[in-house]
Amino acid sequence: MIVAIPRVRTPATRVLSRRIRPAVCPSTIRLLGCEIDQGIIYIVIEFKFFHPVAIRYADLGTRQHVNNARYLSFLEDARIAYGKRLGLSVNVGVIIVDIHITYHKPAFLDDQIKVGVRVSYIGNKSLTFEHCIVDLEEKTLYASAETVLVAYDYQDDLTIPVPESWREAIAAFEQG
Repeated sequence: MIVAIPRVRTPATRVLSRRIRPAVCPSTIRLLGCEIDQGIIYIVIEFKFFHPVAIRYADLGTRQHVNNARYLSFLEDARIAYGKRLGLSVNVGVIIVDIHITYHKPAFLDDQIKVGVRVSYIGNKSLTFEHCIVDLEEKTLYASAETVLVAYDYQDDLTIPVPESWREAIAAFEQG
């Protein structure tokens, strides 16, 4: 699936923030590249991995849509499934150091959704994940997110380099 995501780089934090117009139907975008609309640059991103999520009654807030905090759990479940799919070792710890979520449309109990996951950047000790939360038919975009994690050694209580085996597995999956 391919999603068009506007990118804005803030000089102070160098963090990517984004707003995706729900009117943009991800499945209709065919080519990877850039598009400029009203001064916003949309970067077209392909997601190769999706993880289905079942919305439970406990996920709902007082207005009967999915509570914003539950999206964090959806992203976490999808990242774990992504790691399992790629065979990333569970012996290496990771810690979230930064997360940004943009909510585009509320999801409700009867909505069937899935979370797209991809690694967009691997640094010396960090990984940047991009996510999209869409319906099963990929016609509705509920949320997009970016998460930065660092590899961590819990025994020695310090950050460590991203394992070479992770780099190879992610590169083979994302570029293959």
